[in-house]
Amino acid sequence: MPKLFNDVTTDAQNPPHYNKAQIGDVSEQNKKLILETYPDLKPLRFPFKDQATVFGAMVAAAKEMPRWQLTHQDQAKGAHRSGGLRVAELFALLYAVPYLLLRLLYVRAGILEGVATTAIMRFKDDFVFVCKQDSAGNTVVHGRSKSRLGSSDFGANAHRIQQYFKLVEALLR
Repeated sequence: MPKLFNDVTTDAQNPPHYNKAQIGDVSEQNKKLILETYPDLKPLRFPFKDQATVFGAMVAAAKEMPRWQLTHQDQAKGAHRSGGLRVAELFALLYAVPYLLLRLLYVRAGILEGVATTAIMRFKDDFVFVCKQDSAGNTVVHGRSKSRLGSSDFGANAHRIQQYFKLVEALLR
């Protein structure tokens, strides 16, 4: 019996979340199916590339993808915390733990979200890509793509992520 699912991600443990599209979390069943079906679907890693450069390539690649419409983009800028840091907190962190403050400044991810329209049937599929630095200083890009209709995508979402990643890599060479 074929495996039926239509939500694919490069990070089954902590999948990227949508901001504009009203799409929930990946189900536990889908997480297992993704890992079984697409063991080679991995995030992009760019050692020694700054996040702004990678995010710029992500935007340029998305604009080159056929039948893609961007609905949300947010390049990472500065510290991110709901409500922001108060001045007193900022000075306390700067005085007590400078390294922690520096890590806070680079935790926020760049987000790119949109809708891809399939060529023949004109189905709409939502995608989100997140760009952030890992603890080793690499810039990492995770992706997620979900079909709006049907219980199976016949591999289209994984293929979409792979094609996009190839274009981003080509632009950063």
